Amino acid sequence: MLLKSGGKVVGKRRKRSISIVGILILILVVVIGNLTFRFDYAGGTHRIIPTAIDNDFWGNYKVYYRTSIMTQNQNEDHYFIARNNTYLAEMMREAIRNNQEVIVTYERYIGFKGFTAPESSPITNIEFLGGN
Repeated sequence: MLLKSGGKVVGKRRKRSISIVGILILILVVVIGNLTFRFDYAGGTHRIIPTAIDNDFWGNYKVYYRTSIMTQNQNEDHYFIARNNTYLAEMMREAIRNNQEVIVTYERYIGFKGFTAPESSPITNIEFLGGN
């Protein structure tokens, strides 16, 4: 009688443990999936005055910009350039050196991109305008 009763208790504990582990795995999969999914529905072109270029934690280029001469530093925003696109990063550095206004093109950025991908739509093309 004790063995049978003890066996039932062990079986209930095992089922509970397996259920808890299963729920934790499911939560982990959902969290990781959400961290790698990017849903930036914006796309198009934007006229900017780049002010600085930096790298984020993953090595992607962060381009800080102003939309007009009157924009103050604390109101600057940023775009991304994918880390493997060094050509565009060099073009942006040249625009910063020459104090040139540029038109940047970016496309919709939807899907599972991975941990190292930019947070939002990366720049895909740069066109130079006249100097200031």
